[in-house]
Amino acid sequence: MMSVMSAIGYDAMAVGNHEYEFGLNVLNKARSEARFPWLSANTYKKETGETYFQPFIVKQVNGVRIALSG
Repeated sequence: MMSVMSAIGYDAMAVGNHEYEFGLNVLNKARSEARFPWLSANTYKKETGETYFQPFIVKQVNGVRIALSG
C-alpha cells in the first residue's frame, strides 16, 4: 500500500485508528516504507509527551501556501 501511495505522489497521510489494528510493529514497518510523512496532531510518546508523528506540514502549491494536518 505504501509503495502505491508513494508512487502516485501522496503528499501526506493522516493516521487513524485503523493503522493500529495490526500492532505497532506493522504500523512502524508501513511508516518506514512510505515516502511521505504520516501526520497526527494528537498521538504522543507516553514516556516523553513528544508527538509521535508530525502534526502538520506546510506546502507551496501553485504559489499558494497550504497546511495539511492530521
